[in-house]
Amino acid sequence: GDVCSGAGQGCRDTNASATSLRDWECVCPAPQTGVGLHGAANCTLDECSGATACAEAGQVCRDTNQRPSAVGDWECVCPPPSDSTATSGAAVCEYNECLNATCPEKQKCVDPNVTTSGDWTCECLLPSVGVRVGGGASCTHDECDVHSADCTSHGQHCVDTNTTTDNDWACECLSPDVGEPQLMGVAVCQTTLECIDYHAVCEAAEQHCRDPSESLGDWVCECIAPYAGPDGAQNATVCTLDECAVLCPTCAQQDAAIAGFCDQHGQGCADPDFKTEQDWTCTCPAPSSGPAATQAVAVCTLDECAEPCPTCAEGTCGDQLCHDANTSALELKDWVCRCAPPSSSEAQRARVQTCTYNECEDAMCPADQACVDPNVTVDSNWECRCLPPATGTGAMQAASGCDEYNECVPDLSVCPGCAGDTCEDAGQHCADPDVGVKGDWRCECAAPARGYRTGAPAAEADCVLDECAESCAHCADTGAGNVCVQSGQACEDGNTSVASTSDWACRCAPPLDVIAALTAVAICEVDECHDEFGALGVPGAVCNATANATQDCYDPSWTAMGDFVCSCRAPEEGSAPGRAANCTLDECLIEAHNDTCRFVGQLCRDDDVATDGNWICQCPAPATGSRLMGPATCLTQECELEDAKACGAADPPQLCVDPNLRIHDDWSCQCAAPTTGAAPLGAANCTLDECEADCSTCAGTVCSDAGQTCHDPVAALASRKDWECRCVLPHVGAADGGKAVCVHDECTVHAGVCDAAGQACNDPIATPEYLYDWECICRSPLQGVGTMGPATCSLDECTTVGVVCSAAGQACHDPDVGPLSTGDWECHCAPPAVEYDIANVAGNCTYLGDCRLPEVESVCTAAGQACVDDDKTEDDVWRCECVHPASGAAASNAAAACELDECSAQCATCAGQRCSDAGQECRDDNKDAAAGLNTWVCLCASPRVGVSAPTKVAVCTLDECLSHAGTCTAALQTCYDPDIAVTALGDWECHCAPPATQTARGQAADCSHDECGPNGATCAAAGQDCVDGDHR
Repeated sequence: GDVCSGAGQGCRDTNASATSLRDWECVCPAPQTGVGLHGAANCTLDECSGATACAEAGQVCRDTNQRPSAVGDWECVCPPPSDSTATSGAAVCEYNECLNATCPEKQKCVDPNVTTSGDWTCECLLPSVGVRVGGGASCTHDECDVHSADCTSHGQHCVDTNTTTDNDWACECLSPDVGEPQLMGVAVCQTTLECIDYHAVCEAAEQHCRDPSESLGDWVCECIAPYAGPDGAQNATVCTLDECAVLCPTCAQQDAAIAGFCDQHGQGCADPDFKTEQDWTCTCPAPSSGPAATQAVAVCTLDECAEPCPTCAEGTCGDQLCHDANTSALELKDWVCRCAPPSSSEAQRARVQTCTYNECEDAMCPADQACVDPNVTVDSNWECRCLPPATGTGAMQAASGCDEYNECVPDLSVCPGCAGDTCEDAGQHCADPDVGVKGDWRCECAAPARGYRTGAPAAEADCVLDECAESCAHCADTGAGNVCVQSGQACEDGNTSVASTSDWACRCAPPLDVIAALTAVAICEVDECHDEFGALGVPGAVCNATANATQDCYDPSWTAMGDFVCSCRAPEEGSAPGRAANCTLDECLIEAHNDTCRFVGQLCRDDDVATDGNWICQCPAPATGSRLMGPATCLTQECELEDAKACGAADPPQLCVDPNLRIHDDWSCQCAAPTTGAAPLGAANCTLDECEADCSTCAGTVCSDAGQTCHDPVAALASRKDWECRCVLPHVGAADGGKAVCVHDECTVHAGVCDAAGQACNDPIATPEYLYDWECICRSPLQGVGTMGPATCSLDECTTVGVVCSAAGQACHDPDVGPLSTGDWECHCAPPAVEYDIANVAGNCTYLGDCRLPEVESVCTAAGQACVDDDKTEDDVWRCECVHPASGAAASNAAAACELDECSAQCATCAGQRCSDAGQECRDDNKDAAAGLNTWVCLCASPRVGVSAPTKVAVCTLDECLSHAGTCTAALQTCYDPDIAVTALGDWECHCAPPATQTARGQAADCSHDECGPNGATCAAAGQDCVDGDHR
C-alpha cells in the first residue's frame, strides 16, 4: 500500500485470497485514470471527460496532453470540413466552402461568410457579368458595350445576338436602310424606294421598315430587338417582349439581364405575358417553393428535413428526429438531429447529435458503494465503486474487494489503525506493500537513503546511503549527473552508513588505475595516439585507416579522452577531432589543370575542394564566363568599355549595341528615336525622316489620313519641316507640310493607248469625280475623237482648200472624208442652184431670189436654219426660220435665235432614251441649235459617279470609300476601293499606315506591328529582351 500511497495513488487487490499473491495494483485518484500492476500507475487526466462545451456546440473534444500537470489544454475541434479549434472552450467553426466548390471556367468562387454554409457563389470574370448562389452562374457579355461606336459612327445599330459567346456582334442597318448585318464590322446599307415612302408607318409603331426586293408592294414592318414578332406586310406588326432576356433598368446591377438578376439569388425568371411590360417575376427553384414575386426576389421556403437537396438532411439523422426550425430558403443547413427519449440532446446546425443518458439514474449499487457512468453516450457501462479508502469497482454490479485498501491513508477517521502521519512526522515515507494484509504498513528511510521499518519509523541502522548511487548535495551526483561518470571514471563509496558522508572518490578507467582524493575527480593522463611503449595506439589506427593514404594522429590534451585529432598529409588538407579526417584537395594545384586554363589566358579556380572533378576555368576581366574542367567561352560587354562611350558622347546621345558578346569589335552606335542610323565602332550619322519618325515637326498621320503618301526629300536632322504629301497614282499632286490637292488625269495611265494609234490623249475633266472620260484625238489635219479608246480619224479636205470655194461664194464639200481619199473635194453653188465642180470653182450657177444669194443663204445655213424668201421679185425680204425640232422666232434678214434641247427633243443627234434606259440623267448644257449639236451627256445617278463624253452613255463608278472611309480614318488607316465598278460592291479595304502592311476588306484592319523588329537593339544594348505588348 505504501508503494501506491507514495505515488499519491490508491492500492487495490482484486483477489484478496491468500493463494492469489502479487495481483495488487495502484489506481490513480479521480478524475485521473490509470492502473499499475504491483507498482505505481502512470496516471493520465483526460479533461474531455468533464468538458461539455464541445458536445453542446456539436464539436469534438480533444486532449492531446493527458499528463495530470497539463491542465486547461483541452480543445474543441469543429467537425469536417472545418478544421478550426479553440482551447478550453467551443470553437468558432470557419470553413471556406470554395475549397471544395467547383465553378465553371472563367468564373470564380466567393464565400461571403465562412461561418455559415450554403452561401457560396460563382461569379463571372470581367468583362462578363453574372452570379449564382451554390452553382455555376449564367455569364453574359454584351460586346456592343465596346463596339457600339463602330456601328453608330456609320449611322448603324450594334447588336450582340448571343451575349454568352464572343465575336458575334454585328452592325445592322437602321430604317429605312436595308442590308445584311455585318459580323464584327460595318454593314453595307441601301435605302429602298418603298421604305422611303412608308417607313413612317413602321416607325410610328417603333418598328423597322424593310423592303426585301425591288418589287412593289412587298415592304414589311419588323420588330426591333429585343422585341420579336412576325413581319407585318405593308403595315405595323404585333411585337412581343420576353423581359427575362433584356437588361434590368431597375436592378442594382443595371448592366445584367433581368434573368441574371433572379439568377444572382438562385431563382428563375418568368415573363407571364409577353405583351405586357414590367410583369416579369422571380420564381423559386425546386425543391424550394413560394409565390413568384413581380420585379423582385421571391420569398422561398425549404424544409430541409422533408425535401431532397444538397444541403438537406435526407436520412442523415437515422434513428434520431430531424427538425428545421427556419424553413427560409436563404437559411440553409440549419436543420438539427434530436435524440429519441430518454435522451433529450439536440445537435448543432446540420449535424448528427451524440445522444447522452446517465444510466446511474436507474442503476442499483449497495449503500456502501457509489454508482458511476463513465461514458453517458454508451449504454450498459455503469459500474459500482467502493467508498474510500477502498478502490474496488464492479461493472454493472456490486463491486468486490471493498475491504482492500492502502493503510498509508493519512485520515485515521476513514481508516482506523492505519499509518496516519506517523512516517511523515519522522520525515519518512509511508508504504503499504500488500493492501490485502492489515498492519503491514511501513516507514521508508528519507531520500537519498534506502531502507524501512514495518509499523514504525525506521531507525538509523535501518537506512543505507550509497553516495555514488544516489543524488544529493554531498553525493557524487548533486543533480547534474555523476561527476565521476561524466569524467569517464568509476565512483566508489567505502562507507554506506547514513552517518558517513562525503567519503566517495573517483577512479580512473583502465589503462590508468588512479584513485582521487575524497569527493574529487582523479587526474588521468594518457596519450591517446600512443601507449607508454611508443607503439601506435587505437586512435592512431583510426587515423591510419583512410582508404587512400595515412593520416597523422595528434592528442592535444593527455588529460582528456576522445580529443585526439586526425590530420591529412600534404598536399591534401583537413583535420577532424576523434575520427578520420575528410581530406580535401584544391585541384588547381595540379599542374595539368592549371596549365589548361593558363595557356588560354584564363584563371583556374576550385570552389569546392571537398569534391573532385569540379575545377573551372574563369575568364579574366572585363570578360565574363567559366567552364567546368576546360577552357571557358568568354563574353565581353563591349558597350561598357571606354571606346564605346563615343555613343553616349554624341550629340544627341546614341545607343550602344553589342549583338554578340563572344565577338570583339562588333559593337555599334545606333541613333535614338526619332532619328535613325547606325555605325560600327563609333558614332553614327543620324538621319531624320519626318515621314516615318514621331516628332513635333513630323508628318504623323496627316498624309495617310488623306489617303496620300509622305515624302521627305532631305532626311537630315538639320532639315526640318520639308516633308510633303503626294497623291497616290493615278491621282497626281503634292503639297509641302500638309494634305495635297489631287488631280486625276487619266491620261497618265491610258496615254499609251492613244500613242499606239498615233493620236493624242486628252482628259477633259481631270478630277477624281469624273472618271472614264479620257479620249483619243486625231492629229491635224485628221479629225476625230474616240472615248476611252482610239478614234476613227477622217480627212475633210474642205478644212484646208475650202477657201477656194468660199471665195467664189460657193460651198465646199468632201464626199469621202477617208484619210486615203484626196483630191475629190467639190465646190457647190449656193442653193437653190445645184451646179458644182470637182476640185474647182463651179461655173454658171443659176440663182433666183434672195435666198439664192450666197451671202444671204450662208447666214441661215451657217446657223443650220432655213432661208425663206416669200417674194423672190423683191430684194431684202428674206428671213431665217428654225428647222424642226429646233424652235425659236424667225428673224428678218438675219439668223434666228434657235434652240434645241437634245435631251427632250427627237432628232438624229438627240439623246432619246439612251440615258434613261441606262438609269442615268441626260443634260444638254449647250442648246444652240447650230453650235450646240451633239453636246448632250449622260450623268450617273447618286451615289454612283461619272459623266459621259458627248452623245455617249456614262460608264458609272461607285467608289465605296466615299461612304466608308470613316471606318478606316477612325482607325488611322487609308480607305481603298480596288474595283470601283458598280457591280463590285463590298470590296473596299482599309490599309494600315506604314510600316504596317495589313489590309482588311469591309472593316478596319488589324495593324499589328511588332516594334521590337526595328527597335530590339535598344533593349539588347541594355542586356534586356524587347517585348511589344501592343502590336497596334
